[in-house]
Amino acid sequence: MNVQRGFDAARAASELSTAPRVARKMGAALFSSSRLLSVGFNRWHTHPQSDNTAEFNRTLHAEAVALTRRKHYDPVGGRLTLYVTRNLADGTAGESKPCPNCLALARLAGVSRIHFYGTDGEPKEMNL
Repeated sequence: MNVQRGFDAARAASELSTAPRVARKMGAALFSSSRLLSVGFNRWHTHPQSDNTAEFNRTLHAEAVALTRRKHYDPVGGRLTLYVTRNLADGTAGESKPCPNCLALARLAGVSRIHFYGTDGEPKEMNL
């Protein structure tokens, strides 16, 4: 599958994010071969019993949302690929490597490959 198509789907999903700043908007797209299974974006919110300051912000990670929203389950051994992106305020790609928790969730979900942007703004690939 075309890697750019995966990043484009993740980038489109990131536009739905409720993050307070553009540079914190993340998107993820889950594919099986060339079939798009689901997308996710990070959702920012505060706890209803907090004083609703920036220190109490909570977020659902885009990767976790995409993995839990998928509607189609492929047979064991299916080749699931996850694309993760973050755009900076100037429109360039920001680092979007999944956190350790999202990596563990991806492994459990059967993801075999993750595409993301590194600290240098270049696409990277990780096999699980």
